[in-house]
Amino acid sequence: MQDTSLESVLSIVTVGRFVTIATEASQGVTWPDLHFREIHEQGSVARLEFSVYWREDNDNPALQRFFTLINERYPV
Repeated sequence: MQDTSLESVLSIVTVGRFVTIATEASQGVTWPDLHFREIHEQGSVARLEFSVYWREDNDNPALQRFFTLINERYPV
């Protein structure tokens, strides 16, 4: 595991050293020799579910604003 940017990941994928799982938002990215492929499961496109955990004592202001935005747009 390595903390890195999307651009760094894509550049090492294109040289044939790695593969990666990307979100649908990445499909608009154009990169030489980069090809996105769907993951299929039992004849249809697979869906990968994920979740995140936020520690209450973490006071990162950028992520706090992000969670505020998410809560406003998608109230529980």
